[in-house]
Amino acid sequence: MTETGELYKFSYLWKGCDWLMGFKECVDVRRTVEDAWLKASGEEMFEQKLIGSLGDGIDYFRLDLNDFFIQKNIYILPDNNHWNPLIENKTVFLAEYKSPGFCMLKYVTGPIFSEEVYFANSEFQVYFSSSKFLKKCMELIPCNSYSEGPVVVINGKRKTIALPVFGWPPIAMEWLTRDRARSWPSPETVQKIVKDGCQCVATGHPSSDTKDHE
Repeated sequence: MTETGELYKFSYLWKGCDWLMGFKECVDVRRTVEDAWLKASGEEMFEQKLIGSLGDGIDYFRLDLNDFFIQKNIYILPDNNHWNPLIENKTVFLAEYKSPGFCMLKYVTGPIFSEEVYFANSEFQVYFSSSKFLKKCMELIPCNSYSEGPVVVINGKRKTIALPVFGWPPIAMEWLTRDRARSWPSPETVQKIVKDGCQCVATGHPSSDTKDHE
């Protein structure tokens, strides 16, 4: 053992640190795993998006804070007709709709950044798992955090990681042309929403047999 290791072992903080974080060897292993995860999906791979009142340009003091991040190296195809050369060399999933607003993400092509967030069905088809993804996020954040649906809450701050959909989902096409009372939202707002795009978040339908993977 090195001199630094001996000093660590006999320091006054030794027992306290081990009780809070785990033994040094365990911490080293967790740090190695975390580094590998961050290299695969580091901050440069995320785009932060303003949501809620901040997204509407309104800023005022509030106790709860919401951070919304979009993965930039992953794309979801809403159907088989949306393939585009722009998404080559990315991780691509195909949406398989289970119920309105909910889908399973079937792996199509691209790098698999962490095997721990996937599962395979009886036909050996690979899917993205929402529950495994949230579990992975929880492993890399402080122990005083918890999840609410697709949201991870850390000291009152809410963080959500979403996966972008490449194109407008067929299941939501009716929303574009439905009759609207008092013309709200306006056609201009609808166009802006479609141009801004939509995302998937890690949560399933409460009564679904596959809710952990939707």
